[in-house]
Amino acid sequence: MSTKSLNNVSILSPLAKHYVLSMSDIVRPYKLASLYKVSGDTEKERLAKQWVVAYQCWSDIKNKLVRKRVVIGGDTIAEREKEAKRVIGEINKLLKAGAYEGEGTQPVPKVESESLFPYSKLKEASDYYLRIKKYELKERSYNTYKQSQTILSKFLEEKGLQRIKISEFHGGLASSFSEWSKIDAGHSNRTHNKHRDNISSFFNFLKTKKLISENPFVDIRTLPTKSSQHRPFTALQVQEFKQICIEKRQDDQLWFFVNLLYFTFMRPHEEARLLKVSDIKKNIITVWADRAKTSNTRHVKIPPGLEAIFQELRIRSYSPHYYVFTVDGVPGPKPVSTDYFYKRHVAILKELDLFGFNYDLYGWKHTGVIALYRATKDIKLIQNQAGHSNISQTDEYLRDLGLYAEDFDLSGFPPPDLAI
Repeated sequence: MSTKSLNNVSILSPLAKHYVLSMSDIVRPYKLASLYKVSGDTEKERLAKQWVVAYQCWSDIKNKLVRKRVVIGGDTIAEREKEAKRVIGEINKLLKAGAYEGEGTQPVPKVESESLFPYSKLKEASDYYLRIKKYELKERSYNTYKQSQTILSKFLEEKGLQRIKISEFHGGLASSFSEWSKIDAGHSNRTHNKHRDNISSFFNFLKTKKLISENPFVDIRTLPTKSSQHRPFTALQVQEFKQICIEKRQDDQLWFFVNLLYFTFMRPHEEARLLKVSDIKKNIITVWADRAKTSNTRHVKIPPGLEAIFQELRIRSYSPHYYVFTVDGVPGPKPVSTDYFYKRHVAILKELDLFGFNYDLYGWKHTGVIALYRATKDIKLIQNQAGHSNISQTDEYLRDLGLYAEDFDLSGFPPPDLAI
């Protein structure tokens, strides 16, 4: 028996136990694991069915190949495909290294993949969770989750709990974390809430893996915050901004960019900055899922004011695969950097003495929403243009902007001496 095979058996034996298998330096007959195809016309239909990874290994008990399977869990197709890939890789590695069903192995009819979670320490589980999130999320969203897990690790380190087990983190520690976040770490209410929500999602993940029965953060309350951090511009501020942008700085490209945000309600960094010529159709702009906030492709209507700019700049005449915004000022193969418009926008805000008062590029989106609502009072139109999943989301958005308060007519409110 070679040293290499002994090492393989030793290293893989703990993993084999998860799959109720034994290990040997002798490789027995096997058939590699694969995912059974799940049919269905919609994602809902496919998720309603059981996903199974099946394989065959040699059984010393029955002296023949026996079929085994692992049921794959997950709330989305992406999660199940990711889990299936992991399980298949582990099983095939075991089979090729000598895994089999031995005399002391008790065969089981079904193995749930959630019960095969390979970690018991909270820090190890956190690292595993982030690997999954990196696969599922866009970079900016992933970095937010990573930051929250780093904050949790810092809390555990300061409390001397670096090696705490998953099962040992209880509601009392969650409450202690909340207090530590506010008092020791000095987080604002908004930052506290962000980390609370992200860490709570991590524990929900552990709950779906059946590693905990309750999420310890379920009773940690959300702290009050101001409704909006991106202030809209007033009509006078817009005029002053335009005067500096166009007349003084001759920055037609920045004015085009803020107009795009104003008319389409697009996000500046992920959506508008990466707009391509091919995304601009006859009457709509397509915001693809890999850039959209909701990870769903949406279609934004092109208002006449924005169409006039497209026509003037002949945007549709450029190569379809070109980005609309480049450092050359015209569509080209390379988009501008994330802070390209940010820095130029800030420079004008400073001239207007608006910098540091929550005025930013996102404020142009809110400015557009306010203008459209005042012009139409059509909440459904705003929902479609903003890409909100339901009307309640739009209703809350408009309420936060204070637009409903404008509709209150108190002109008939009598003074007390004339009251009934």
